Amino acid sequence: MNKWTRWLPLVAVLSLVVLISPVVGCAPSKPTAAPAPAPAPAPQPTPSAPPTAAPPVAQGTADLVVKDLWHQQGQLFYKVANLGTAASQGGKAVLHVDGVQKSDDYVEPIAAGQEVTAVFQRWSFPGYEEKDPPKASDIGAQRLTLTAKVCIDTENTTKESNETNNCLEKVMGQPFVYNFILYATTAEWMSGNDKIQWYLSPTNEKGAAFPSNYKLEDGQFYHGALAMYPPHKSNGTIQGTFGQPYSDNPYTPAAIQEIKIPELAKFTAKVGFREDAKTDGVTVSFGYVEPNRNLVWLKTMKVNYDGKLDNFEVDLSSLAGQKALFILKVEAGASWQDDWLTWVNPRISQ
Repeated sequence: MNKWTRWLPLVAVLSLVVLISPVVGCAPSKPTAAPAPAPAPAPQPTPSAPPTAAPPVAQGTADLVVKDLWHQQGQLFYKVANLGTAASQGGKAVLHVDGVQKSDDYVEPIAAGQEVTAVFQRWSFPGYEEKDPPKASDIGAQRLTLTAKVCIDTENTTKESNETNNCLEKVMGQPFVYNFILYATTAEWMSGNDKIQWYLSPTNEKGAAFPSNYKLEDGQFYHGALAMYPPHKSNGTIQGTFGQPYSDNPYTPAAIQEIKIPELAKFTAKVGFREDAKTDGVTVSFGYVEPNRNLVWLKTMKVNYDGKLDNFEVDLSSLAGQKALFILKVEAGASWQDDWLTWVNPRISQ
């Protein structure tokens, strides 16, 4: 055996080791990495149900109204109420006297359902003093009066449920009064087309006008009522024309002249029949005669016997400043029997 033969087994072993060992300088192969697990999603908060909304609270609306105005020691006071369901804002009040703005004032906020009294500090009645009540002898004459008008929230600072009741107008002083009963003696009386005298007998066939103290159909007595009975014929009429009496001298009968109609004037009366009247009803009318003698009827109403008196009213504010004579008229129906019509407290007043 030569020297190479004995080394063969060792060479074979080394060769096998070389084949199995990695080559020097080469990085060993890395094992394939397992895929990284996907990150778990961040937990989200569970949405909670929205809170139940509270029912809306009713806000309400204010409603300002001037309830009254009056004078005291030359100053004008006024009362304001809030009739609404919410408080008002502070606002401006304005005073007009005979149509001319005279003063203003600040009205504090007013709670719902409350009222306040205020006064126009920067204006007073010049030389004004309250007089005694008018006497019967001077009823019908013009007096010391003025018309005051108070308006509140004039700049609309408060939203209101009713914007039409923010003003109040009132006659201050001694209002004008024209009493038809007191001036019936000087009125011009007509039965149809014929002139008749004042205070004819209730049974006069031409008709009659006189102060009545009879009990009326409502069972009451009325002092100084004015009776106007039409003539004894179908559809007969009786009427009186009223004005302001005057005379050029004390030796001539008094004549009548037009009445100057004041502001805020109205005609008021009640009408009905004498108790136990067997009437088929009458028609009553109220009107005026213009200076050009044109006749204007303002209201006509049928009156029946029903055990009560009827109200008869006419607004004369549209005639303010004009002059006129006034007429009361009663017209019978088909029958004139017991047409005992009576005017209770007929007057023009403010």
